Amino acid sequence: MLMDPYLLHVVPLVSATLLDMNNDGTFFLDIGEGTYGQMFRQFGGYERSADQKDSVDDRLKRLKGIFISHLHADHHLGTVTIIDRWNNVWLHPYSLKL
Repeated sequence: MLMDPYLLHVVPLVSATLLDMNNDGTFFLDIGEGTYGQMFRQFGGYERSADQKDSVDDRLKRLKGIFISHLHADHHLGTVTIIDRWNNVWLHPYSLKL
């Protein structure tokens, strides 16, 4: 069965592995196209809730490295979004959050 290519852009099905090393920071192993959206849903958006250790931005602020195993699109297309958001967290911490 062939998958409709339009579906991949509407609902990205690929994500990443996030290693949270507590005091040593966070690391990504491959970053698929849907990674930031999945993090946003998993960690509750920009602000942390009472039962969460960290928000999305808290985790990105501790980002220390990204490992991309190979250059297939499902292993790197989300990298630009993650780096852009990481840049916003560090350079514009008080910017308007849409």
